[in-house]
Amino acid sequence: MQTNYEKGRNAEYYVINILEKRGYKCVRSAGSHTPIDILAAKGKSPASKKIGVFHNYIRENEALNVVLAVQVKASEENKMTLEEKFKLIEWARLFNAVPIEASKVDGRWSFRHVSLDTTFDL
Repeated sequence: MQTNYEKGRNAEYYVINILEKRGYKCVRSAGSHTPIDILAAKGKSPASKKIGVFHNYIRENEALNVVLAVQVKASEENKMTLEEKFKLIEWARLFNAVPIEASKVDGRWSFRHVSLDTTFDL
């Protein structure tokens, strides 16, 4: 039987694998006692037509690098509280990053942009 820590750690490694396959370089905050479980970055050259997964939300000529501050939720039942969202957004700003919640929805991993108003699919 896995402990909650092991479930969370395994979920974080799974999310890192997904992000790395999409070209991100990732750092995991081991034993995370911070709002950010994973910090992921992806750089693009000026000639690039898209800025990766979130190209619809980042204008092509405004950003050549994308940094994600990711909070991973290992189970579908575990949702971010308003306080957790606030802390993630606050920490993401420190890293000039996009706050993202990675969680399972209907058995599949979903990456959602986090805001204080709402969380919506990207």
